[in-house]
Formats: sequence, structure tokens, C-alpha cells
Amino acid sequence: MATYNEIVSRLELDLNSLSKDSRIPRRYILKTFKDTAEFFISQKLYDKSLFREMDMYKWIRCIKFKSENYISCGKIAFERCNSLMKSVKKVPKILSSKFGYAVLLITNIDNSKKYNMISMNDYINMANRPNFDKFKGKYIIFDADGYLYIPDSSIKLLNMLVITLDEKSEEFGECDKECNDCINYWDMNIDIPAKLNELIYNETFNKLVRRLNIPKDENDDLDNFQKSKTIQ
Repeated sequence: MATYNEIVSRLELDLNSLSKDSRIPRRYILKTFKDTAEFFISQKLYDKSLFREMDMYKWIRCIKFKSENYISCGKIAFERCNSLMKSVKKVPKILSSKFGYAVLLITNIDNSKKYNMISMNDYINMANRPNFDKFKGKYIIFDADGYLYIPDSSIKLLNMLVITLDEKSEEFGECDKECNDCINYWDMNIDIPAKLNELIYNETFNKLVRRLNIPKDENDDLDNFQKSKTIQ
């Protein structure tokens, strides 16, 4: 596990060893790294090799919901619902694959009831089934607008255990809002599987090299110092 600052500083150092004129904003470097991490992690979710990596999962506790009218929220798909709850805030980006979202567990506050997360399209398809009534109140819809919806429910708080690279995920919930020792943005950790560290780092580095149009050295055996001498 490394901090944002450690990752970006290492990339800056390696880029500088290839070209002294390499100047890329630190936030762009970090975004490139995170986008690359999301891509590879999603691939691993696709082959189901990450679901046992418990260190990847984060709790988002006390997600607050409010009562909503399907007309006012513009969601005609909920017109058959007796009630509708909507998350007060947009949810941090949850990684996904063709098998669905990287969600291990969704429960109410006392863990007495569990829910399943589905997309809006899946919900619409389910609503057309003859036995739809037995599914009511059991599913949470994660819509493209970034909010969570719970049809036919009056629940106001939920907990979720998910895979997300959003650094603000722990601030999303309503529990433990006070921060007595808040962490600087660049000191935050980015949680990625150890076995993917170098793969993600190297791919990010290559993307940044291409952006800078730095000539690629054909000799893969040269270290960074030797490469810098060759290019300059």
C-alpha cells in the first residue's frame, strides 16, 4: 500500500530520468494511475480472481436515504412502486465487471437484513416478470446518475462493503463525521492488490511517456540512469 504522494513522486522521478523537460501536473499523473488501476482491477473482477482479496473492500457506513417521488426524480421505472427511497448523496464510484458491481455486502444498520445491488436496466427487466412482487424491498438500484434507489422500502440508513478507489468513500456515510486527525489528501493510501502494483505502475508510466512523446529505448536491459544518458 502506498500514498498518493509516494506514487506520484516515484513516477515523477522515473520520468525525469528519461527527460529533464518532463513536466506533467501531479493531479494528472495521479488520475492516470487511478484510471489504470480501475481498468486492471475490473479485469481481475471479470475473471473473479479478486473477490477473495478482502483488503480491497471498504466499508461505507450509514448511507443516508430520503423519501422520494418517482415523478420528481424523473424515474418512470418506479411508477409501480408503493414507496421510493433515494440516497441523499451520490455514491462513490464502485468498480464493476460484466458480473456486476464489486459489492460484497449491503445491510441495514443492525445487520438483520441484506440487500442485493443491481443496475436500473436489470430492475426494469425484473419489474416485467409475473413474480415481481416477491422481489420488492430486496434490491438496491445503482443508477447512472450516481444515486442509490430502494423501491418499496422505507429504510433510512444502510452499510455497504465495496471495492472503490474513491478517496472520499469513507466520508460518504453519516457515521463518525468528526475528524480529529484528518489526513492530507496526498497522504491518503490507494488500495490496490500487491500482485497488481508493478503492472499498474508500469502501464501508467508508459502512458505518461507517450503523452510526453519521449523516445522509447529499444534496449529493455538499460536501467533508468542509462536510458536517460542514451536519450539526452
